[in-house]
Amino acid sequence: MRLKWILPFFLFWGLTFLTACQAKDSNASVETSTAASRTLEPLYTLIPTTTAFPTVTPFVQVEPVKQVLLQYGYFGGSETVNITDAFLGRDVPSLIIYNDGQAIYYRDRMLYTSNLTAADMCALLNKVQISGYFDVPEYTGVPPVSADLVQSTIIQVNGKPARAVFFDRTTQAYLSTAVLETLHTLQAYQAGQPVFYEPQRLLMWIEPLLPADANGKTLVEWPATLPTISQIWSDRSTNRVMVEGKTSVAVLQFFNHRLQTLYVRSQGEVYRVIARPLLPHETSKQISIIPDQAVEFDWPVSCGKPAVYLPSHTPTPLPALPQGTPTATLSAGRASLSGRGRLLFTSDRSGNRQIYMMNSDGTRVERLTNNLYNDLAPAWSPDGQKIAFISNRDGNDEIYIMNADGSNQQRLTHTVDDEGSPNWSPDGKHLVFTRRCNTLENCTSQQDLYIFDIDGKNLYRLTNSLLNEFLPAWSPDGSRVAYVMGDPNGSSIYLINIKGEDRKLFGNQVMNASMPAWSPDGSHIAYVEWDPKTYQSDVYVALADGSQARRLTYEKTSVSQPTWSPDGLFIAFSLRQRDNPGEAIMAVPLDASRGPITLTAGIQNDTQPVWAP
Repeated sequence: MRLKWILPFFLFWGLTFLTACQAKDSNASVETSTAASRTLEPLYTLIPTTTAFPTVTPFVQVEPVKQVLLQYGYFGGSETVNITDAFLGRDVPSLIIYNDGQAIYYRDRMLYTSNLTAADMCALLNKVQISGYFDVPEYTGVPPVSADLVQSTIIQVNGKPARAVFFDRTTQAYLSTAVLETLHTLQAYQAGQPVFYEPQRLLMWIEPLLPADANGKTLVEWPATLPTISQIWSDRSTNRVMVEGKTSVAVLQFFNHRLQTLYVRSQGEVYRVIARPLLPHETSKQISIIPDQAVEFDWPVSCGKPAVYLPSHTPTPLPALPQGTPTATLSAGRASLSGRGRLLFTSDRSGNRQIYMMNSDGTRVERLTNNLYNDLAPAWSPDGQKIAFISNRDGNDEIYIMNADGSNQQRLTHTVDDEGSPNWSPDGKHLVFTRRCNTLENCTSQQDLYIFDIDGKNLYRLTNSLLNEFLPAWSPDGSRVAYVMGDPNGSSIYLINIKGEDRKLFGNQVMNASMPAWSPDGSHIAYVEWDPKTYQSDVYVALADGSQARRLTYEKTSVSQPTWSPDGLFIAFSLRQRDNPGEAIMAVPLDASRGPITLTAGIQNDTQPVWAP
């Protein structure tokens, strides 16, 4: 992302989601005007399909999931993403096959399932392998650069061998014959006896409507055989509700098994309601998962004659990684990063910006926030137990804090202004952050830096000028804060003590540096230097006084958000891809002994990496 757009981009997304909700309502009313008043003709016989899941509490980290063996489908393709799109099936693959032989088919906003035999699985895997899918190049010739906001397609086959291929309408014509053959096979694939998919868990999106908002909508009465909306939606602090067991199946049948919006009346009140079944590889914290790489493990079937099932692998959540859990086969570069802790980052892979965590080598990606708004700018506490971040879930950008596993999310600020870029003091007792004034009166600047205790008390202003001051970074010894000051000509890095005094320019640069990051020992600062003519940027490292600066990357594109590994030997950053539409998380050794190492694929926008202390 070009640097001059970073801050306006965050504000733009907050406004986009609010307006998108209204636009989606008007479109959805046309689509669903008669859906609830009639009975759909089922395409397949309706019978029970899956083993019941155990009862769980929403947002519990440990939930049973299945390992994906193969999937094919579409994702992305729109700049404006509605907050309910994930509930309505955005980025749900057209075909998913799991290690235990269960298949899920997504057709016309309806989910079906069937059980494959070992012979079925072997026949499909053999056909993919014989086509040459695992062996030949992805493209013939050099495809053109993909346009922005174009819907993409993924073919992912896990196991041994494993491969994931991404393409869109622009590049599809250049696909090799083997990849095209596999695409056509998966587009038409169906095996076993498909039935409606009726799991024992689903998420509901419930939104109350005023009488005026319901004008022109086709209202249906909520079934008397179901718990009332008030009984289901007991916690009004969130619009999402987990429904389980027999109630889950009954709600799906009321929706005619379609992922759609219904406008219902319950106890005299009107609501907008969506029901979203959880797929076997999803959890209450993570839906509409878009993979970024294939993983290797032994296939669950032995494809000799006769085919015999082998024990399947069951992935388990962090922090433990038991022996036998499937992981990606690492390159030498990524292997060199193993064991160096964890990285937080922000990604829009689910449609909106959310906070994720992964191992330092790019494995074990886990989604920490899932509220369908924008969560971004994560910051580790010095002890690695807490995460401060920014969210617009309550209207404007506010500071929140949560545990390192994503639990216990609490709001810290309550203002009409927009807060941003929280950063911890070394003792973990304070936060420095940016505040953008949103009122017309009493505004002396656009952005200034503030400090307060982590309980939100003892607020004081650190900077006060007519220029933008943002992206603060507290020094490891606690004495100074590095930050960026912007003017119409560009931006510069400054250092200031925590009393707001003794401001000094970092080095001798004037208008082309941003995003300072202290080394763990406080001796160096990494930062981004950019060319205002080309908007290309790279990572530089200098001593803490700004001297002896040296360039660390040579990417001929834009990079952002450098962050140091705990041992000070690597710097991670986000990079705008030249060959893919998004941004990727990369890491580079400080001694420049090798080039940047790719940690995420960059199909979506993975940004704002932060290494755990």
